[in-house]
Amino acid sequence: MKSWLVALMLLTGVAAVRAQETGGDRLRLSKPSVREQLVAVVTAQLAAFRAEDWEKAYAAAAAPFQAVVPPARFVSLITRKYPAVWKNTRADFALPSDNGVVAVVPVRVFGAGTSEAYNWLLVKEGNDWKVTGVVPQSTAGGA
Repeated sequence: MKSWLVALMLLTGVAAVRAQETGGDRLRLSKPSVREQLVAVVTAQLAAFRAEDWEKAYAAAAAPFQAVVPPARFVSLITRKYPAVWKNTRADFALPSDNGVVAVVPVRVFGAGTSEAYNWLLVKEGNDWKVTGVVPQSTAGGA
């Protein structure tokens, strides 16, 4: 199994554990103030990718992610596996969901004549939301 997939699974597991610590609350549509925070984090990370400001893009990542994925690996991962994200020109957001600890932000990213749908996974660190992963949305079954 590729190391990036292992890292993603590990980080998703960390987020799931933190969600269980809150009583296993299910994700619900985010309140407007939380929605604004979540969209702002993803928007800033996408802007950093467009500007090739890898330091700023990496800074948006959660501490557990940074503990597993060093900056050079992060750059390699994004440029090889997520070209639409790296070279994005704009993004359309669907409604985020959260439980106060973890969140999912559905995003359609546009760039280079194509678009891709992703779920940005975020976790609350102190007062800030941080990115734990970006997962392609499944298109199986017409979804």
